[in-house]
Amino acid sequence: MIEGAKKMQCGACGSDKVTIYKIPDGTLIAECGCGASSVIKVRPAKIDIDWGEKSEGILCVFPSNRS
Repeated sequence: MIEGAKKMQCGACGSDKVTIYKIPDGTLIAECGCGASSVIKVRPAKIDIDWGEKSEGILCVFPSNRS
């Protein structure tokens, strides 16, 4: 865990298992297995995702033929 960071959980069921999707306009959607979703909007309309501490991979969008 990164110092000072707070773990986020689903507000409906309390699960911390979410899938994050990126839609064409750049908006991120976090969806829980229970079906609840959250829209993550960044203002200004730019978001940078960088390598984090202990990273083995960076968060990214995979080609549509992968899940």
